[in-house]
Amino acid sequence: MSTLPDEDLMIVRLEDVEIDLSIGIMAWEHERRQKIRVSVEMISRHKAAWSSIADCLDYARVHDFLMQRWAGRGHVDLVETLCEELVAFVFEEPRVEACRVRIRKPEVFPGTATPSVEFIRRRPR
Repeated sequence: MSTLPDEDLMIVRLEDVEIDLSIGIMAWEHERRQKIRVSVEMISRHKAAWSSIADCLDYARVHDFLMQRWAGRGHVDLVETLCEELVAFVFEEPRVEACRVRIRKPEVFPGTATPSVEFIRRRPR
């Protein structure tokens, strides 16, 4: 059985958003775009009546950010750069107290392994 937190939390997830991107430091990664998969968890202690979407953390906001800002961007060397950018965006929502961001690159080692980078952050105080 998993350990329960000491307080009530709400976790909103957006998983496996697939984006074509020019990313990486290897020579072939500069020559063609590749698929990445992005997953985000937003964690909040926020309590509400849950009677409208305004009471909720909006995963569509994160999806729109990824599709509009990342899908057409230029080359990025490091996955860590994207993780930092996404964490900063997630924390623009004041009710998010912590988040987990994971980016996977399934085309780097096709059929054998999928490298990923994951950041787990608490809101800066």
